[in-house]
Amino acid sequence: SDIWSDENYRPFLAITAHWISKGDQPGTLKMKAGLVAFHHIPGNHTGINLAETTLRLLDRASITEK
Repeated sequence: SDIWSDENYRPFLAITAHWISKGDQPGTLKMKAGLVAFHHIPGNHTGINLAETTLRLLDRASITEK
């Protein structure tokens, strides 16, 4: 994940996932990556606010139990 601000100082959070799957050839593996969420972070950048927002976004993506 990463947090940054745009030119108007609005903070955003990006959450990415990385995993390994079977490759195209037998016996090979392929690294994959995907964007899980990109979200405006309202309020302060406190640990509690970031944790709650992150958990809510992971729940929305149905990956908190994996």
